[in-house]
Formats: sequence, C-alpha cells, structure tokens
Amino acid sequence: MTDRGFVCTNDSRHEKVRQRSLKENPVYGLDHLEVASPDQKTLHVYFIGRAPCHLRKENLVIEGGLRVRDIRVSKSEMLRNGDSEEPYLKVEVDQMGDFSNYVLKVVDLDEEGKPTDQPMKNFDPCYASLLFTFKASCPSRLDCRPPDTCKAPKFTDPEINYLAKDYSSFRQIILDRLALILPDWKERHVPDLGIALVEILAYAGDHLSYYQDAVATEAYLNTARQRISVRRHARLVDYRMHEGCNSRTWVFLETSDDLPKGEQIYYLRDIYFLTRPSEGRFMEGAVLKEEDLRDIPLSSYEVFEPLEDNDFSVHESDINLESLTSRLSKEDYGKKEYKRKKHKDVLSYHILQRLSDEVRNLMRSFVLTGSSREELQTALSRDLNRIMQSSLYNSDLFPDGDLRDGTKELIDEALRGDELVRFNRMLLEDAFEGISKKGVLRIWEAHNCISIYTWNRRECCLPRGATRATLLDDWLEEKDEIIPEASSSVQSKKIQTSGPSTTAARRRRLNLKKGDYLLFEEVKGPRTGEKADADPSKRVVVRLTRVTPLVDPIFDQPVLLVEWSRKDALPFSLCISAVGRPKECELIQEIIVARGNLVLVDHGRWIKKEALGSVPEKERVRSCTAERLPADTAIEAAIFQPRLSKGPLTFCQPLPPGLNGMDILNQDLRQALPCLELYANAGDAKSGGTSAANKEVRWRCVSDLLGSSRLDRHFVVEMDNYGRANLRFGDDELGRKPEPGMEFSATYRVGNGAAGNIGRNMISYMVWRRGQTSGITIKPRNPLPASGGTAAESMEDAKLLAPYAFHKDLQRAITSEDYARLAERHPGVQRAAATRRWTGSWHEVVVAIDPLGSVEADEELLNDVQGYLFKYRRMGQDLIVKRAGYVPLRLEMTVCAKPEYLRGHVEAELAEVFSNRILQDGSLGFFHPDNLSFGDGIYMSRIIAAAQSVTGVESVTVEKLQKLFENTNQELETGVLQLGPLEIARLDNDYNFPENGKLVIKVLGGR
Repeated sequence: MTDRGFVCTNDSRHEKVRQRSLKENPVYGLDHLEVASPDQKTLHVYFIGRAPCHLRKENLVIEGGLRVRDIRVSKSEMLRNGDSEEPYLKVEVDQMGDFSNYVLKVVDLDEEGKPTDQPMKNFDPCYASLLFTFKASCPSRLDCRPPDTCKAPKFTDPEINYLAKDYSSFRQIILDRLALILPDWKERHVPDLGIALVEILAYAGDHLSYYQDAVATEAYLNTARQRISVRRHARLVDYRMHEGCNSRTWVFLETSDDLPKGEQIYYLRDIYFLTRPSEGRFMEGAVLKEEDLRDIPLSSYEVFEPLEDNDFSVHESDINLESLTSRLSKEDYGKKEYKRKKHKDVLSYHILQRLSDEVRNLMRSFVLTGSSREELQTALSRDLNRIMQSSLYNSDLFPDGDLRDGTKELIDEALRGDELVRFNRMLLEDAFEGISKKGVLRIWEAHNCISIYTWNRRECCLPRGATRATLLDDWLEEKDEIIPEASSSVQSKKIQTSGPSTTAARRRRLNLKKGDYLLFEEVKGPRTGEKADADPSKRVVVRLTRVTPLVDPIFDQPVLLVEWSRKDALPFSLCISAVGRPKECELIQEIIVARGNLVLVDHGRWIKKEALGSVPEKERVRSCTAERLPADTAIEAAIFQPRLSKGPLTFCQPLPPGLNGMDILNQDLRQALPCLELYANAGDAKSGGTSAANKEVRWRCVSDLLGSSRLDRHFVVEMDNYGRANLRFGDDELGRKPEPGMEFSATYRVGNGAAGNIGRNMISYMVWRRGQTSGITIKPRNPLPASGGTAAESMEDAKLLAPYAFHKDLQRAITSEDYARLAERHPGVQRAAATRRWTGSWHEVVVAIDPLGSVEADEELLNDVQGYLFKYRRMGQDLIVKRAGYVPLRLEMTVCAKPEYLRGHVEAELAEVFSNRILQDGSLGFFHPDNLSFGDGIYMSRIIAAAQSVTGVESVTVEKLQKLFENTNQELETGVLQLGPLEIARLDNDYNFPENGKLVIKVLGGR
C-alpha cells in the first residue's frame, strides 16, 4: 500500500478486503512482499485473503529508485508452500535495486498488452501497490518502524523572567505577558476581573515557588526544617532519632482478700490506674469504673497501664504437674504410637507424643510414685518451649469454643518467631489448666505487709550490697482458703527443717516464688519509731532469684529465705530494728517491711478503634485500544498517609524478660516503638465482600522499612514538628502497599515524655474496664516515683550527632584497641586488653580477658570469646584469647598514729581501706578488682593519700612497693609500679593464699 496522503493507526479496510476476496465477485489486494534471494532478484508477493488466478507478469510494474531505475519483471509464477498455506506469487526481476524505496503495482493492460496507469480490474485501489525496498534484509542499527508523521505542533517558548520568585514579581510578568498578547486590555484597577485573575495566578505561583524551595531545603540534613526529613536523613547514616519514651513505676496493691478467688479470673488488661484528679471528687483509694470518669477532664489526671513482659516461654513455676498429668491415664505414658480414634483426649495425647522419651519416663514415674518432681518440671518446661517453636494449631485439636477471643484473632495470621511462640503459649493456656495463664491479676492479703525475720536477734539491719533476707511466714489453718494453683510449686517444695517431718505437708501463707518482685520499705523512723519519720527514699524493689522455705526448729516458725541477684544488691542499708531515743530506750522493731502484690505500670491511656479512613484510588486516565474497545485500566492505590487525631503518641521499649527490679524502669530510647495496633479490612470495602473477606488483618509497626519485604504488612510512624503521628506504608518493594478501598482503624496509646514522671504516692485509684470485684477492697499506691519519661530528641541534637554516629558502631577490628572494645561487648567479659605482636612470619593479636563475676576466666568463656571475635578479626592476623595476667604485689608501709588513737584500731582501719572487698559504706577497697584494670600502674602517691585519709593517721611512709617474688625495679624512686599492657595488679592479703599478694602495715605512735 503506497502513500495515500494521510496516516491511520487502525486499518479496518484491510479486513474488509480479506472478506471480499472470498466471495463470488472477489476484490483482491496486496498484503506484503519479501526479498527472497541473496542476489535480491527474487520477490515473494503475498495477497490479502485469496490470491488472483490469472495474474501475468505484464500486470506487474516496479517504479521508483534513484540510482537503479526501470527494473522489469522477467518471470512470475504462483506457488504454494503447503496444502494449508495461501498461495503467493514468485516474481523474478532483471536487476536488483538500490537503497531507495520502490513501488510494486498491479495494473491493467491496454489493447496492445502494454501496462497502463490504472489498477488491475478486481483489485482494491488502496491495495493495488506495495512500497518496499530491496535492502530490507541488510543490517541496520536504526528502527525499521516508520516515523510518526502526526506529531504535535511545536510552540516557541515565550520570553519569561525566570528570576521571578515571589508574588509581586509573578504579578508583574503576568501583566507583561498579557500586554503582549492582549494589547487592547489596558485596565489596571484592582476591582477589574482581569486583575483579580492575575493576582490569583500570582498567589498560586508564589505558593508553588515556596514549595519548590522547601523541597530543595529538605534535601539535605543541615538545611532540613521538617522533623520527618531529619529523621530519614539520620537513618541513612545509621542513626536512629528517638521520639522519647514514657515513664514507668511500681504500684503496690493493698488488698483485703486474695485474687483470683474461686473460678473468677481477672486479667491485668482489665484494669488501669489514675493519679488524683484535680477536682478530687473520689475518696482516697476508691475502686472505679470507666463510667465514673466520663465527666472528669482528661487533662486533670494521668493514666498508668499495667505492663506485661514479652517472655512467653514456659518456666518451671508455670507448671502445675498434678493438674497437667491428671488428663491422661497412667497407661498412656508408656505408649510410643498414637492412634487418635482410640483416645478421648486428643490434644493431651498429641502433646505427649511430641515430648522426649526422657520426659515421658519422668511423667510416668511421677504419676505412679509421685517422685522426680523437680527433674520433671525442668525437663517438661524445656520440651514445651521446644514444641512452641513450630506451629501447634489444628482445628481438630483446639476447638474454637474452648479458645478466648484474643487467641481466635491470631488463628488466620501467618505468625513467625516470637509471635508464633506467643500464640502457642495462648493455645496451651486455653487448653490446659496446669499451665499458668500470663497476665492474670494475682494478689494475696498475706503479701500486704511481710515482716523481716531476724531469728530472735536484736538491732539488726540489711547492709548495703545485701542479696538475701529471711521473711516471716505462717502456717495456714484448716479453715483458711486453699492456696491458688499458681503457687503450688513453692508450696509443695520439701521444707528444710530439723523439726518433725509432719510439718512438711502443712501449707504456708506466703506465696512468693522465683521471678516475683518484692518491695523493701522503711515504714518507721529508726530513732523515734514514728511513721511520719520514715525516710521515703529508702525503698527498693528486687527480683527474687531463689525462694527457699525454711522452719525455725526452736519455735516451729515457718520462714522464707529469699535471694536476689547482685544487680539488685541493696544500694543502701536498711535498719530492721534499733533502740530508740533515751530516756525510754525502747526497742523499735519492724522498721522496714517487705511487700508483694507489685504491678509494673507505665504512663499512657488507650484510644480504641479510631477510624483512619480508606485507601484512595489513584486517578485513572482511561483510553481506547480501538473503536469500541476500551483499554484495560489498572486500579492502583494513591498515597495514603493517615494521621492520628490525638497525641502525644506513647513510645516505649518492649519489656525484655528477667530484668531486675530497678533496671526494669530504664528504657533504651533508640529501641522504643510506638504503642499502636493497626488493623485493616482484608477485602475491598467497595466491592461489598462477605464478612469473611473483610476480616481485619493486623499491620505491624517497625522502626523503618529498610528490612521489610514486599509481602510484609509493615508500617512506620513518623512524628512531625507539631508532635502529630503520621503513618507511612510500603511501596510493594520495601514493605507491602495497601490495596485501594482498605479501611484502616487504629488502637493506640497517648501519653509520653516527662509528663508521666510523677512523684511517689501519686497513684490513688484503680479503674476496672470490665467486671469488678465484690466484697474486696484494693488500695493502690506507687511507693517509688515514676521515672524514665523523656522528651523527644530535638532536631538540633540529631543534626549534631547523626553525621558521626557510625564511628561508635565498631564493625571490624583493625587496631588492638578495637579487639579490646569488641571483647568487652561479650556479656561474660568485664574488661579486656589486647596487643599485637610479630611472630616472624605474620602478626598475631593476643586478647586478655577479665571475666565478669569471677577472678579467672574458664576455658568455655575463652573459647566463646574467641569465636565471637573471629568474625571481626582482620585477615592475615592470628587471634589468641587468654586469661588476664594477675601480678601479686608486696606492699609495706610505716604509719605514725596520733597520740589519742589506739594503734590496733588504726591498723584495722588501714587493712580495711587497702582490702579487695566492698566496704561497709559501699565504697570499694583500694585493691578491689573494679578499681584496677589492664596496665594500670600502682602510684605511691595514691597509696599515701588513701592511708592519710584514715582517721587517726598522722604520717605515712611506704617502705616497699614491688612485685611479689621479684626484685625491686626502682619503684620507690620513680613513685610508680609499672605493669604490662595485659597485666592486672592483685593484692588480696589473704593468709590462706599468700601467693596472691601481701600487705604489711607497721603502726607507730598512738597508744
């Protein structure tokens, strides 16, 4: 088909010619041709539809060409490739053409048999010719597609002053332009409609110009003015800009009876606590409902919610063996194969078959003889934690009727890691009464006030650094209530006593167990015995690591020996009993008491199910692929970044398990996450899907989307300059993108920063969300002030710290100091030192370890540290980890005591000062391991200063200062005893181990 003077994208006539060629009066047409031979003298011509039968070579004319013209057809022949193929015309020409275009025409013949200018009869005039080139098969780097001849017209750009950036300059250039294109418009008064339009356009241009400048400003960390931009820039250099965190404190619940009582269970999530409202309309210690707070302004009080840990593993104290094993018969424990149809308790037997042989044998022994209790609890907790690492849910094993609502919500979610363990723990709690439920409110009347037992001694105290105490217990009478099952593991322990064995089966009143938190509080003045004189700062919370029931055999008095870790060591001494003021000089007892019933709370109140709207659709531009054929239009989600209506949003660090009593109040600001639960309908809200399709799916909040895959339902919370929380989702590459029509709702907490740092005894009310106790009085108070509430990091601080934050994150060990710093990250290492040396062929790095909690490191710790450091080491360097080299010292000094002091007292005080122990006032002895580190020299000036500070010392002379078993090295002349980089000084002055250092003190003078 040759040029017809116009170009069309849709050739519908082609199909019409094809249909007409198959009828009785056919109309033919040329479709295309191919240059079939290498010499370019053979052409294959194809037709539209059916080919004509009586086509002679004289009907074929080739026109065109620049260098080669007058090409003639020498032969034509109709051929067919196969029976099913349409025939084609083979045309041979006398010469090949050049690189220009040619036209093949099918024309009629005149009376003399010569070609004419008219198309052959029965040929469509639009398809009676073909435009082709002989060089179509020649290689070319250009696109063979013909150029678009219907291009949009080009317009010349007007002359515009691109320096215009504000309202007045935009207004002036618009007026100048209008004066050029509308010379007849000369009105310049403000009320004129044209002027109004000009000013509207100038205002829009000024706003757009500001937006362009703002975008350029936000492109760099130093110039950014939006908090969201600063946060993103800082994250790119591995710096996490924190948004502050809420405060935490302990709440003590004084109760008139035990909870839970009977079959009624109360959960911590059903209660929260209030400070005193400014209106003061409630009685002190009143227990309220949420309906009682409707008329009280939220700004008049602060809300504190109970905080639960994220440790969902099963511990020994969580297992009640009697209840757990009662669901299976004695014969079941010896079976190794499970046939579900033959047993009525499918779930119990299914769990049993997944336990190890060791646990099944211990369970059988316990059921039959009641022995191996402690071994069974340890092994069973280990096996249950292993089982919970994989999916446990099966609709046949866990009927929905037996599950609580919180468990049912997690059934259809694809859970992994800690979320899967949490779900499995909830399943086991719902199915077995023998596994203690997490988050249950458990308080006992006996824990309101617990006396310290002094074994009939007087004037006692708990010294600073103490890690154990003895609590006064009591026997339960028969009329008393049975102790809840949660404490049965402590109640059933074998009691250590020298009395009659019949007391071992008696129940106790206290229900403390390992992992509980205990408050020590001074309730009386140690001099007056008055409650008003008690020091409110002498209150401390410890986490119990061991609870041992004992009995005083002299008085048949049950007691509890409780112990806590060194991290919870008392920061000050607590007086238990003392003699009061004269002239009465009475003995004051129970100056301090212990209290249980502690609940960890943090600042913030929940906002339930706030609607955030639905995901909008991106504006769609519809098009047509052909006449009456619209193109497919993809429905894409537009940008959806909802904003929470209330604030400030609460940020807190997830509670790790096993923290001690005081460290649990501290939070890592960089690890704090927003307290926000986001849910979305899984189906399209506009499609009218079923309730199953529109089931809510939870989206999880993360600190950033850099580690999220395209399938993860993750989102990020970004705080703007006004403290408002904005939610940002993924883009189907880093995080999943919400689908159009999804409706989101958020449940979140508000309350953050220093506003929650309330004083002690400010929490006065407990509020019930659901249910309420009857006949029980509960009085809450916070014995310690709330702490940890921190404001969000300022943009100025982030700009200052972010560019250099990566220097602190050591990723590779290059220098010797790097090896030491990395080794100190290991939890079992207190200090480390490293040195590099040349072996003659390569370098090796020697790292010396000072372990935590012991003097010398064992082989297991050394191997563990070496494996830990191996991934950081430099290539081509050997790594050796060894124990620190302790150097025993010999120190001799002569001290002159003042005349009014006894020499023996002065010498005893000096021996205490230069010991390796913790002194009574909490300070460290001169040679305490924490005072000495690698390579620290011992200076004589410090020795003299420490000795001179002792009361009664007049003068000090150092006679000897040297390494034990070695000669002197001019230490007295230089005033310092030098040590190597991997050596630590040691002077224990222990007569049982004289090789660990010796101290000789000679006291003169005095009396």
